[in-house]
Amino acid sequence: MKPLAILVLCLFISSCGDDENIDLSCMQSDWVGTYTGTRICDGGMEQDVTLTFSAIGSRLSLFYLVGINVTTHGEIDFNGCEIDDNITSQNVNYSIKATLNGSELTMEDRFVVGNALGPLCKITATKN
Repeated sequence: MKPLAILVLCLFISSCGDDENIDLSCMQSDWVGTYTGTRICDGGMEQDVTLTFSAIGSRLSLFYLVGINVTTHGEIDFNGCEIDDNITSQNVNYSIKATLNGSELTMEDRFVVGNALGPLCKITATKN
């Protein structure tokens, strides 16, 4: 009887806890759209940001607006509700990591020009 009680107790303990409810089965259509929010880069001030994802074949493109600065990225790979991609555009390497949770987007990006590492920027945005 003791082994059965221990087994039941182990199953009970392992089934409890706070599970993240992030849906990892996002499709391209879930990403496509415009998101507005804020961006903070390595100790800098908070800035308004607009991100627009569009479909390109089975991939995504990104139009990224902060103030009057515009960056576009094409051919971004996604895996369900995650983006972890490196992109080269106009001799600049960009690292983008993003998670989509319903209409909430969190993203980190950084650029590298030559050997110069740019600031790490963190974005939180909501789909319009």
